[in-house]
Amino acid sequence: MRRGEDAAASAYKPGAAFPGYAMRLFRAEEKKHEKKSDAFKLGFAEIACWQMAVRYQQPLSSSRQDLEKAAAGWLFYSTRATTLQMQMHLTDAQMLQLFGAERFRYIQNLPGSVIPWR
Repeated sequence: MRRGEDAAASAYKPGAAFPGYAMRLFRAEEKKHEKKSDAFKLGFAEIACWQMAVRYQQPLSSSRQDLEKAAAGWLFYSTRATTLQMQMHLTDAQMLQLFGAERFRYIQNLPGSVIPWR
């Protein structure tokens, strides 16, 4: 799992503060590792989900379009992490142990509204 986290973190390059660009980087890196284990993919999804949630929490420095892309990225990777959790038969308590409360909460809930400032 740690290697998946490291792969996602290393995919995050300068300029990736823009969620659309970050998603392209994450998707390209994922393609390189598509044959890796579910544990690797879970670690990757957790970091990508967390990064999208962090981008979403910066409403004053982001356009509405960027916030919507961050929300979509969060939805994509939180769904992936949840699906992997079920495939690996991990309980919520085990996920808490693996990721810690804050990051597991990001997988479960996008901070704020999914459609900002409507």
